[in-house]
Amino acid sequence: MFTHASVPLLTGAVILTATFAAHSAVAYVRRGRRGPVTSSASVFTGAGLATVAGVVAVTLDEPSVTGLMLAGRPAVWLALQGAALVTAIAAGMTAHAYVHGWSHGVDRLDFGLLTFAGGVFLPWAMYAGLLLP
Repeated sequence: MFTHASVPLLTGAVILTATFAAHSAVAYVRRGRRGPVTSSASVFTGAGLATVAGVVAVTLDEPSVTGLMLAGRPAVWLALQGAALVTAIAAGMTAHAYVHGWSHGVDRLDFGLLTFAGGVFLPWAMYAGLLLP
């Protein structure tokens, strides 16, 4: 159900989805020329997209998110928290590679874009309650 509290979640979701899509497009084009993409960036993009999609689905259709409960929380929410944790760790690894200069040229721009996405993802996930116990 859409409420005013959903606006920051959906705004962050749009920004993150655009950033992850841009990275995926660059990675697809680059894959043919320079070999595989860095694994932390791929994990960050994949887990980030899954987390964003899950949060949007839960936010827009909250009353139907019931089902199996574990530790007093819906299993769907616990899965999203796990995906957010994986995303946060991969974001840190990607930012580390960017800061230490393990990327060059187009990779540097791509890693900078993903570092920006990590900077948006962490407060967004905290606001959503994904990285809270």
